[in-house]
Amino acid sequence: MQKPLPAYQGDEPFLFVSYAHANGAAIYVEMIWLQERGFNLWYDDGIEVGSDWRQSLARAIAGSDGLIFFADEQSVVSPNCIREINFALDEDKPIFVVQLDDVTFPDALRLSLSDRQILIRSNFDETAFRDRLTAALRREADLEALPPHARRKRAQAWPWWFVGVATVVAGVLGFAWFATKPMPSFVNPAQVTSATGVEEYPAWSPSGQMIAYQSNEDGDWDVWVRQPGSSEAINRTASHDGHDMFPSWSPDGRSIAFWSEREGSGYYVMPALTGKSKKLISLTVDALGSLRYKPIGPPRWSGDGKRLMYVVGTITSGTYGEVLSLETGETQRFEMPGRVPGFDPAWSPNDKLVAWVAGWHREYETSAISVQRLADGATGSITDDRLQHLNPTWIDDQRVVYVVNRGSSRDLWLQSLTTDLLPRGAPVRLTTGVGMRQASFSPDRSKIAYSKGRRISNVWRVPILSDRPATWSDAQQVTFDQSWVEFIDISPDGTQLVVSSDRSGNKDLWRLPAEPQGELVQLTDTEYPEWGPSWSPDGTEIVYYAFRDGTRSLYSVAASGGLPERIDVGDLKEAFIASWSPDGSRLAFRGTDVDNNNDIYTREWVDGSVRRLTTHPGVDLFPGWAPDGSVTFVSTRDSNSRIWRISAEGGIPEPISGAGMSYYDWAPDGRHLYAIGVHARADDIWQLAVTGEERQVTDLVGKRRGHIGTEAFATDGRYLYFTWEDDLGDIWVMDVTWAREF
Repeated sequence: MQKPLPAYQGDEPFLFVSYAHANGAAIYVEMIWLQERGFNLWYDDGIEVGSDWRQSLARAIAGSDGLIFFADEQSVVSPNCIREINFALDEDKPIFVVQLDDVTFPDALRLSLSDRQILIRSNFDETAFRDRLTAALRREADLEALPPHARRKRAQAWPWWFVGVATVVAGVLGFAWFATKPMPSFVNPAQVTSATGVEEYPAWSPSGQMIAYQSNEDGDWDVWVRQPGSSEAINRTASHDGHDMFPSWSPDGRSIAFWSEREGSGYYVMPALTGKSKKLISLTVDALGSLRYKPIGPPRWSGDGKRLMYVVGTITSGTYGEVLSLETGETQRFEMPGRVPGFDPAWSPNDKLVAWVAGWHREYETSAISVQRLADGATGSITDDRLQHLNPTWIDDQRVVYVVNRGSSRDLWLQSLTTDLLPRGAPVRLTTGVGMRQASFSPDRSKIAYSKGRRISNVWRVPILSDRPATWSDAQQVTFDQSWVEFIDISPDGTQLVVSSDRSGNKDLWRLPAEPQGELVQLTDTEYPEWGPSWSPDGTEIVYYAFRDGTRSLYSVAASGGLPERIDVGDLKEAFIASWSPDGSRLAFRGTDVDNNNDIYTREWVDGSVRRLTTHPGVDLFPGWAPDGSVTFVSTRDSNSRIWRISAEGGIPEPISGAGMSYYDWAPDGRHLYAIGVHARADDIWQLAVTGEERQVTDLVGKRRGHIGTEAFATDGRYLYFTWEDDLGDIWVMDVTWAREF
């Protein structure tokens, strides 16, 4: 039988395929699907004529990164397949067993594969099966699939007999690989903007000649308009002393809709190039936190330009979509179901479907893409929520592209969906290593504009001075990465820091000297993020929280590194942001119960018993321990962000700070705590004595571009360790070519 695809020959990692020829047509369907997603496969088509076939097989297995065994009635009794499996076992190769039908394994083979996981095809639909197969291959064999357009295309066509046979097989198995729609490839990247600061959220004019975007180059966020290739840009909102963001060009090209904080916040529309703005709708947003934590985003025009869609509500009370008729002023709302708020909605080309981001806010590191059919409210998720999925855009009525931080950079991926609004097949990577923030296709789909950059924050330290606030002239930079450090803790002896940083892709834990420019040592390395490290009082363990299996859970790992252990918190759904008691006997943490209430809890380290301390509907977070053994935390329960204290046995909490305090840490001597200011105190650090006196200990705001990190802070009593955030983002464009891929 003629083979439909060549066996891999090269120096890159590859997998050896063991199968029975009698079921070759079905096997080749799976092999082609894997090869098109970048997996290099070697099978018996790679044996050269006249060579010793046993030696060729042995050499291929020994050089492979693993063996895939397609198990069916013929292969489980095939002497050749059994020899290949045994040789792979002798070579200590990973073996992946894919059971294609209901088959009984002979005892000898069952014994050989007893410690190998078997993926049974009939137990899953097409999407789940292929997701599990590719995940296992990447994880166990340490392979990362390349995007289809990054692979060299084969010049030969598939033989006519295979197209016919495989089409029948694909119809039986429900595969749609043979009906692939045109896929985009991107060429000729060109930079459009290079101003200091961040330029992001590009939006094309209908003609494809102009791009609107937001920029903070003048301090506040403004809406700018520029023609790619031109050095001239127009600041369309320069007259407003405040933030104007999220531009969206009308289909007729005459107007730009945007969000503004003017007049109490809302969505506005203005002429594209000159003229005054007009308020369309008022919008209530949360007072807590900065703009990055609010569920706002670009308003979206309907195809006929007669309606605008946006999100209303708050991240604390919930969000829902709203559609405004520009002709009548009437509004219609639609639910955005799920356990987290939604934002950044996008209309499909036929205006019948809506995709949005299901996540707490734009910087939330775990979010999903949800899709809803407006006619009946049917809703589905086309991604999981274990990574950060952002900026959904429809390229047709059945496919959505989005930005996700899968791997070492943010890139553009594509997901097809079924009529039931579920993912059809595995997602396809469209770009590699670009570092996208957002992306926008031109109306004719011939170009893509995108913001290229990332969120950047490095660790700094300043001395605690008794006679004046520390300034930037006193500051020392500790890390020098183009990465985002979100949490910091310092070892009990003050010599080491542990940070949560995305320097390797997603958030992992890293250890480094407290002195500037020390080497970072990685403590955790998983596909999903880890946050909030807290060093044990004896310096031997670090507690943190991670997002695995769809929930946030507490883990501990040795300070020197090793395998993490999950910390049991009883019946709670989630647990995060933990802190050790001074004697190391208990943890204080934030927990979520079955009713989605978030409160402060403690857990005994030895017996694991859990106690609930707070029951207020307000936001309670960042638990810590006072020197007297009471628990401190930040709360907005009185509509202000301040620090509170409660007995570790429970009781009535009391405030111990003024308004405008957030993340904090106690000095080792227990006489002071230090806190990051918010709102009127933003971007500086404050000292709070146990006697109640407060004083500003840094003078940083307005002296340097950027802002202080709101959750990264620690002190050893001599220095204050914090992060300073100064993001990067420029607008780029690329040409888009479309071709069918088989």
